[in-house]
Amino acid sequence: PLEWVEPTEAEQLSRAGAVWLWDQLRRSAQRCGFFLAASGGADSSCVAAITALMAKMLAETARGGHGASAQQHVVCELERIAPNCADVCDAAVLCERLLQVSFMGSDHNSPQTRRRALSVAAELHAHLTVVNIEPAAAAVVRTFVDATGTSPKYGKFGGVHHENNLLSQAHGRLRMLTAYMFATAGPWARGDYGTLLVLGSANSDEHNRGYNDRYDCS
Repeated sequence: PLEWVEPTEAEQLSRAGAVWLWDQLRRSAQRCGFFLAASGGADSSCVAAITALMAKMLAETARGGHGASAQQHVVCELERIAPNCADVCDAAVLCERLLQVSFMGSDHNSPQTRRRALSVAAELHAHLTVVNIEPAAAAVVRTFVDATGTSPKYGKFGGVHHENNLLSQAHGRLRMLTAYMFATAGPWARGDYGTLLVLGSANSDEHNRGYNDRYDCS
């Protein structure tokens, strides 16, 4: 008999998350993977790592690591979800097919956060897209300036709470719009089919403090 090895709490949590993601994906019609806005920070990196773990666990099962019955089931599901995947037994190839991440940068992002986001995507073998949202954000703010004749400033430049919120929300909502745009047509742009499930990466501490810009990976 095989000796039982108790997984650590971190392993249990990460694997539980990976299994849940797979369950959501296989039950979602016309979905062929996940989209994640990557900021280079801990939250989005953690979500990306759990999704990559999902791909690793699937590849292991597709190779027969968990028995013939599980292998047959997973391979059949992957053929439906990712029919163009070159090798479902290769975790890196599978992750590149199932996880699309995007760094949505603006003038307020540092070169360090960009490098971290790109590094995470490369290490996990996720498909990466880099988007500059600054021109679109500036255009949105310009509509407010043209309508009111006032120019909002960030708090660090003397702006009040409302000005700071306006500018922050412009970037946050544009990231949300961009995320769903890539989730809808990203696979098509890559010559694939279907759409992607959008992953969020907000944490409970931010939510409890009242900071809850959904999908805002700054």
